[in-house]
Amino acid sequence: MASPPHRQHYSSASRGRSYDDVLEMLSGLITFKTRADGKGWRDAFENMPIYLERLGIAEDVQRLSVIHGSTCAMVESVLRGCGYRTGMFTSPHLCDVRERVRINGAMVSREAFEEHFWRCHDALSAAATPEVGMPGYFRFLTLLGLSIFLAEKPDVVVLEVGIGGRLDATNVIERPVVCGITSLGFDHMELLGPTLPAIAREKAGILKRGSAAWSVPQPDDAFAVLQECAAAAGTSLAVPPPLGSLSPERGGGAAPALGLSGEHQKVNAALAVQLAAAWEASAGRGARARDRAAMVARGVLPEEYGAGLAAAAWPGRSQVVHDEEFAEAGGGSRLTFFLDGAHTPESMVACAHWFADAAAAGAGAEQQRAAAAGGGAQQQQQQQQQQQQQQQQPPPHQQQQQQQRQWCGRESVLMFNCMRERDPDALLPALASSLAARGAPVAAALFVPPDSQYAFLASSRSAARAAEAGADVSWQLQLREVWERCGGGAGAAPAAEEAARGRAAAALRRALPPLQGCGAQDAARGAVAPSVSGALAALRAAVRATPSLRLRVLVTGSLYLVGDTLRALGRPPA
Repeated sequence: MASPPHRQHYSSASRGRSYDDVLEMLSGLITFKTRADGKGWRDAFENMPIYLERLGIAEDVQRLSVIHGSTCAMVESVLRGCGYRTGMFTSPHLCDVRERVRINGAMVSREAFEEHFWRCHDALSAAATPEVGMPGYFRFLTLLGLSIFLAEKPDVVVLEVGIGGRLDATNVIERPVVCGITSLGFDHMELLGPTLPAIAREKAGILKRGSAAWSVPQPDDAFAVLQECAAAAGTSLAVPPPLGSLSPERGGGAAPALGLSGEHQKVNAALAVQLAAAWEASAGRGARARDRAAMVARGVLPEEYGAGLAAAAWPGRSQVVHDEEFAEAGGGSRLTFFLDGAHTPESMVACAHWFADAAAAGAGAEQQRAAAAGGGAQQQQQQQQQQQQQQQQPPPHQQQQQQQRQWCGRESVLMFNCMRERDPDALLPALASSLAARGAPVAAALFVPPDSQYAFLASSRSAARAAEAGADVSWQLQLREVWERCGGGAGAAPAAEEAARGRAAAALRRALPPLQGCGAQDAARGAVAPSVSGALAALRAAVRATPSLRLRVLVTGSLYLVGDTLRALGRPPA
């Protein structure tokens, strides 16, 4: 079992100052320099050692036992399941900035966050000079997270890279125990470079002499750069074997269940296993830790590792939420949300594949529940349709596409937004074509501005400001135009499917609040809602008005949108 929470006594550093004050002060650290300012990015990284000295933790942070890189949620879950006290730093957050700093899987308390925030803020503010002032938002949060970990004394810290690696704020750790690199994608190209090899060179900046290093399979040119950088750093880079090649410790031969679904998560899980084993081999405690590391080296998956992978959860990534208002007997709901933040073309493709599979699996469960309920003309009709399909017996891959087309595509809805820095002409076509290829085109698309603002963190004061400002949907109107140009996920489909998609689109169109410039548009081409709450109200109104309607809503793109949707559904991360 994991170690109990470390009890801290907090002094009066935050006395007289509220949590809203913390959020307002953090918001003041958010800068609006263009990300293409590479020199500023480099200069800011070079100031990190100065900030550590000003906080008096420059030497202490190097004693933290760190796993640096990606696949953090799975690695943390595995090691916590092995009985270690864990710390985890990730970004961004969905609803509450405290999500970024976790102890034993839980957000730090407000009391702890406030106390450490003011200690760091006051020390850095007092030492600021014209040459080296206050750190920016992400760098401050990195320093804050490290300060909290030093106080909480976890056995292991899982530290996620923010942007790139070489010049990332988290790269102040001089000798992590092990480093991991997940699939490279075309992201932050204004800082990291225009090609995968260039991006790989930046990512490889976290590799250190004496630290084990693992990477998932990469394109040949990018992997060659990773290997070159690893050799220059004085380490070697290995690729984990496929997850399915590992034999369970207790036998049985079945592939381990994953708490995070999707084919791409199997690749991430394989990396997480090797990162956990490498850490245990170097810094684990007890004979069982050595046994687990040795088992992984032999191609055996320890029981605790399998349990940790199954228990891993990451809000807003491959997450399914059923709207309780439309809950059905036996499970499920007539309105289900599939949430998966994605902001690169590669992650859009992975999101589309996950959604198609997850929606089809949910539809299969719905069929089973309907069959279990017995009788009824609708069930008999469905059974007759199934019998006719079975008699035709198409090849297996076509059977899967037919199931997805019948049960997913007809009533699928997209909720999307991305930040203005992203390229919707790269993101939306990748999503639309992948959905269509998997037989899961959407019936309607909603483009929604997030309730949260990048300019400031959510607080009672910022909420009031946002309400006064009203919604600016000019960007969402542009997103709708891109969606329309790329075909909006439409494609050749059977007449029955097109009719079902038309019903879903018509129901949404009737429920959408009128909005200048798009209130009369066909929802299948894309409509704009004024807010997340407005979009949810329209979806719920459509389901209420049409009892036969079942909607599966894919919420993707910006994690701000995903977080606001979770908050509106009453399911914020804990």
